[in-house]
Amino acid sequence: MGTARDSVRPPGPAADRLTVPLAEIGAGMLREAGGKAVNLGVMLASGLPVPDGFCLTTAAYRQVAAGAGLEWLLAAAGSAAGETVRPRAAAEIDGEQTSDTRLAKLARQARSQLTAAPVPEHIERELRRAYAGLGADVPVAVRSSATAEDLPEASFAGQQDTFLNVVGAEALLEAVRKCWASLWTERAVAYRSANGIGQQKVRLAVVIQRMVDATVSGVMFTANPLTGTRGQTVIDASPGLGEATVSGAVNPDHFVLDSATGEVLERTLGDKQVQVRPASGGGTERLAGPGDGEPSLTHQQLHALAGLGREAQELFGEPQDLEWAIGPDGVTWLVQSRPITTLYPRPEADESTRAYLCASLLQGLTRPLTPMGLSAFEALAAAYKPAGGGYGAPVPFRYLSVGLRLFVDVTPLLRSAGGRRILPRLMKLADDRSVGVLKHLMADPRFSVIKGRRVRSPAQLRRSMPQLVLLPSMLHALFRPTAALQRARRAEREFDRKLQLPEPATAVQRLDFVEQMLTQEVTDNLLKLLPPPAAGYLWLGLARWLLGPLAQPGELQAVLRGLPHNVTTEMDLKLWDTAAAIGRDPAAAQAVRTGDPQEL
Repeated sequence: MGTARDSVRPPGPAADRLTVPLAEIGAGMLREAGGKAVNLGVMLASGLPVPDGFCLTTAAYRQVAAGAGLEWLLAAAGSAAGETVRPRAAAEIDGEQTSDTRLAKLARQARSQLTAAPVPEHIERELRRAYAGLGADVPVAVRSSATAEDLPEASFAGQQDTFLNVVGAEALLEAVRKCWASLWTERAVAYRSANGIGQQKVRLAVVIQRMVDATVSGVMFTANPLTGTRGQTVIDASPGLGEATVSGAVNPDHFVLDSATGEVLERTLGDKQVQVRPASGGGTERLAGPGDGEPSLTHQQLHALAGLGREAQELFGEPQDLEWAIGPDGVTWLVQSRPITTLYPRPEADESTRAYLCASLLQGLTRPLTPMGLSAFEALAAAYKPAGGGYGAPVPFRYLSVGLRLFVDVTPLLRSAGGRRILPRLMKLADDRSVGVLKHLMADPRFSVIKGRRVRSPAQLRRSMPQLVLLPSMLHALFRPTAALQRARRAEREFDRKLQLPEPATAVQRLDFVEQMLTQEVTDNLLKLLPPPAAGYLWLGLARWLLGPLAQPGELQAVLRGLPHNVTTEMDLKLWDTAAAIGRDPAAAQAVRTGDPQEL
């Protein structure tokens, strides 16, 4: 099955149409139908079970908004959000203190003007005609569908309004008005501002679908949003309409399934004390739930739902957050689908299974790196260029950035006998917690050792691993540590000299200088500075091997911390000196004990 991106735009000037059947809405109609309607139309076209209906397009909203005089309000909202120069008309909003305050006041005024604006006769007539096509006073669900909604980068879940069990043309017209106004709720405006989406550009369409009088309904995630596990489907279910589950009014049944096999991995039954049901004559009402302790879904229904989730995920090419309902006849319907935007991003797809180690976390960097920091790492990696430039052959490790963090591909090490011997030992020194994970991966048949690898010649090995030039210097440092330390300090002073950029310098010259340092100088100088610490690690390994069981865990490190030139010990001593100095000054000590850390 192709992805939704393969869908084609239906013929006809859709941008000028006021209503479009859901079956005619394709992936290229975001501007006319909004994200929710587009996703429903794509699912319907693919054969997934979606209730029939139509979309009142953004053309209707544009005309009503123009009649309500929202042009200057839109410009003022864009200015308050930092999008444009603030227009003079915005001065009519009194008491402005912050951009958030201005946005909130502008949003309230926009809602008021939209609600009071008359609906042009031709729009009302077209809406009534399309509604009559579904049947005489048929109950419908009326859902907002913004042009910046249900997108891969921002879901806008719950930001605009939905109205269930709307019966009759007059009630439908009122629900449509409320949907238009919901584009300007304070939370929707703030959400757009936080996600960098222009207030002036967003428009709203409205989806009208046949109402499903659900016996049970809920939500389904085709990846686990709590753990990030993409091979699990999570289903929440409760009796009645989905409003109870979506709004959090009920404690639903909770199921976690293996997406591939349909096996139920977790089953937690909620109390289901509340259910929402269609009210007579329109609208909804809250009733007492069954409270019988029985699951809302059978195993067959869970398996069927997970299958629909897999189809939707395959259709859109990414994990989905779906709303579903099962009617009195047992038919399952999908009433909404949007991307899950909270999952941690993955590297680009690869035909093989690969393992990545977070290199930035190994360095104690628990927060994301800045784009500039990632750019610096990329420049450093560029020093290892293919044969003919730089250091010769490519590095044996592949680095990549995902979610503003740096990762290294350790798959080649896991799949080689030598790598399996070396990697756990190195990680025991760098991050002991990772050793168990690595051993678990080594037991995974997907990372079995590849036998029969071609042995590289010494020349090939030297070109692919420039670190090998360190071996003579490391041996020298092992037996003449003082001389090696002096040599490293000379290299450090020389590098400090190179870091001085002659002034005056332009911004471009500064950036060029930084790039030159990263790509041409840093790696060379690191190779000159590494022999003493590398020799220290070798001595540490030798000492641990010689002591064997005589040394308890942590004792060797405690002894080594007392040796000269230990940077960590020197930093700790400086902190101790600072703490002692503060303790001798009563005013300083009191400030540290009671003062605001930010002010200190």
